[in-house]
Amino acid sequence: MKLDDYNKIWVDMIEDPNFSTRLNEVKVSAKPMRTGKNYSESSFRIPHLINKQDMKLHIATSPLSGIILENQASLEDLCTNNKWKYEEHGFHNGAISYNLTHHLGISSSPFV
Repeated sequence: MKLDDYNKIWVDMIEDPNFSTRLNEVKVSAKPMRTGKNYSESSFRIPHLINKQDMKLHIATSPLSGIILENQASLEDLCTNNKWKYEEHGFHNGAISYNLTHHLGISSSPFV
């Protein structure tokens, strides 16, 4: 798969040998609206992290619940196709991908 510049920068960042030892950093991927961020997240970045970086848990937050609803089916399909578990309401053991609003992920139990 040929990576676009956005995903190439992202891969270079997470494959840096010091990436997991650098603490207290904000690692943000930002791009303008309607440029494919959510598609890239579900079609490339989440599978890459879980399959190639041995990540055990993915938590995605979004400022609006509409963005979550718009992308929920693709995330559920991604999890189903890979025999992972998707969860949208609260923490459940065994879930590998969560999709929450910023508010729920930052200010409510059990995520805080």
